[in-house]
Amino acid sequence: MSPPDQAPPRHDPLTQFVLSPAPRLGHDRQITGEFAGHKLQSVFQPIFSPAHCRVVGYEALVRAQGENDQPVSPVDLFRLPKDENEDFLLDCVCRSVHLSNFVSQEHQRGWLFLNVNPAGMLEGNRYTSFFRDLLARELFPSNRVVIEILEGNARDDQVLARNIDHYRDLGCLIAIDDFGAGESNFERIWRFKPEIVKLDRSIIVQAASNPTVRRTLPSMVALLHQSGCLVLAEGVQTEREAAIALESDVDMVQGFYFARPDRLILAADEYSDHFGSLWTYFKAGWASERERRQLALAEYVHGLDMAASGVEHGKPLREVAWPLLELPRCDRVYMLDWQGRQTGQAIKAVRVAPYDPRFDPIADGAGADWSRRSHYQAAIAQPRKVHTSAPYLSGPSSVPCITLSIAIMVNGETRVICSDVRWADR
Repeated sequence: MSPPDQAPPRHDPLTQFVLSPAPRLGHDRQITGEFAGHKLQSVFQPIFSPAHCRVVGYEALVRAQGENDQPVSPVDLFRLPKDENEDFLLDCVCRSVHLSNFVSQEHQRGWLFLNVNPAGMLEGNRYTSFFRDLLARELFPSNRVVIEILEGNARDDQVLARNIDHYRDLGCLIAIDDFGAGESNFERIWRFKPEIVKLDRSIIVQAASNPTVRRTLPSMVALLHQSGCLVLAEGVQTEREAAIALESDVDMVQGFYFARPDRLILAADEYSDHFGSLWTYFKAGWASERERRQLALAEYVHGLDMAASGVEHGKPLREVAWPLLELPRCDRVYMLDWQGRQTGQAIKAVRVAPYDPRFDPIADGAGADWSRRSHYQAAIAQPRKVHTSAPYLSGPSSVPCITLSIAIMVNGETRVICSDVRWADR
């Protein structure tokens, strides 16, 4: 139940800070905090699940005012503490303000994401005991709390890991923030085992302008999924960035494109129409990209299919491969046996410039075992159909390429004919 508009300030005996109710607006109230003469308030930025087309949580962010109600940036605010005790105090004020304001909201549901300074976490159980009492006071379940850790700032991984365990023992989820920036690495993901990883905005920005980053981002997300994490793309500001986030198969999104931080939180389904439009845009773009690739590769697919037919009728690969090799971006044609080993040298296009000598040690593919490659596995799984790999750097070709492959029968044995097609970022 919300306190009356003129309720007296609440003093927390543990940390001796003040929480004051601000004038009530509508069904909601505002609790403010004080630290070093600054007034602290809460705003909440929604976090969405694109698959569910709804809000699934909110990140709590602090807004501070100094003298004459002048705004103070969060960066400047967190420079104010003079020692670890004041670090602890400021963190406690922020968490108390955020939690009190969140539980008072009419539409509050889903997760509450709370930022935690890893330097402060090194204090040990002092933080978690305070937080346990705070959750009990507000009657807020710990399983709805996501503790965000900016892991690049941690001074001691072992102590940080123990404190992460304390929060997990409380029932909270752990999120690693700003992954992909600074000192972030997968080794820490594997060590701390966070439930959620928040991708730094710089990754989405680069993916929007750099085809290589965009092409590899889904693999990064897949690796995080395989590591047992949900993935959240933060800082999404444009429709293109939102479509790239969907293309990369992230689980959650956050950013100005969807909603800005606000004092009041939204009903969970308030953005369902917005996501309907985004999915339409994404699917149209995906279909257009697929069509563009199909058109660009159509003559190469036809050329490989014709070469395969020639080999099936007893003609040497070298004889039937030339129409394919004369196409402008076809580099080489070669054959694999049923186990994925390359049978003999690749047949190279005459017009191909000399390969980069730096790749000489792996330029000769004769006898190489390509059974791990997706183009071999796809061809074996579906014989007599031309398959297209994702773009990758071909060692023998020493350039980015797409490999086309087709499995056929030759004298009662399976053979896979492959063709490397140059595929520079387009």
